[in-house]
Formats: sequence, structure tokens, C-alpha cells
Amino acid sequence: MIFVAPVVGVGILVGLWLAVAAGRENILLAQATDQILGIVDVARDQKTPTDAGGETATKILVDRLVGLNIVRVSPSSGDIQRGMSNPWGESLRLFVAPERQTVRIETRVKPHTCRRLLQFYGHDPAALGVQDFAVRDGALAASAVWLSFYGTMPPKPLDATAIARGCGQDAWVFLALTFGLRH
Repeated sequence: MIFVAPVVGVGILVGLWLAVAAGRENILLAQATDQILGIVDVARDQKTPTDAGGETATKILVDRLVGLNIVRVSPSSGDIQRGMSNPWGESLRLFVAPERQTVRIETRVKPHTCRRLLQFYGHDPAALGVQDFAVRDGALAASAVWLSFYGTMPPKPLDATAIARGCGQDAWVFLALTFGLRH
């Protein structure tokens, strides 16, 4: 009994720790999903004219998102676009393309988070107005090329193989989601 009790106690503590960690990750994933959908919703409400410049339209969108508390911005950052972060505290960047009527959301996440986000957005991309999914190496110093693995017309759901291949196995990955503004 003296030898079994500590082992059982450690097992219980490890089980509790795993449950708390999984619960926290699910909460952060839900916050990320809400953040992305909030960005898209505000971008669609913005009614960006097609003749507006992309940089101007992006700045207007970012200012509105910060005012509505949809994105977090590091107070020490001089450039709001560079200071935005996702729920994990990783980089988040936005780009509005008025001529194509799209908003592109780029964020740095771990591969398992990438897979879970793509399972949500790739289930019925047409219903959400998704136009493209792209990934690249998640090293901040890397000048890697974006790999687009969606963009079929008409949009079709992503399968598990495409999601696994797209998100890869690196420590970090940059994920870009492009949504149509006219949906």
C-alpha cells in the first residue's frame, strides 16, 4: 500500500493536469474562432468600396477592430498591425483587398491548432465565404513561400488528408484564411 498510494496520487494529479490543459486549449480555440469570425463580420459590415486602397482599407478595419475589442494589441508596439495577437499571444495580421473584396487573416499557430481551425472552417467553406486557405513555415525569420491548398471552385469541404498535409508537423505554422467580403 505504501508503494501504490504515491503512484496512484501522481496518476490522479497528471490526469487533472491533462484535463485542465485540454480545457484551456478548447477555450483558446473557441476564442480564436470567435476572433476570426468577428474580424470577418466587421470587415463585411465595413462595405469597403472597390476603388479604396488596400492599405487604407486595412487600417480602417484594424482601427474598428481595436475599438470593438475584437483583436488584442500590444501597447508597446508602434505599428498596430504588428502588435495584434491571437488568443495564444502569437502574431495576427490582416489585409483587406478591396479590388477583390476579400480579407486575409494570417496568424501563427501550432500544427494541432491549425488542424482544428481548418476542421471548423473547412467543413463547409462556402457557407462561411472562405475563398482560400494557405500555410507557410512558422519560423518568424523564415521567408518561406505560402502554400495554398484550397481555392477550388465551387468550394468543397477539406478532407483530413489535405488538412494534415497543409498544417504539417513543424513546431509552428502560419495559417492564412481568406474570406470574401460579399457573402
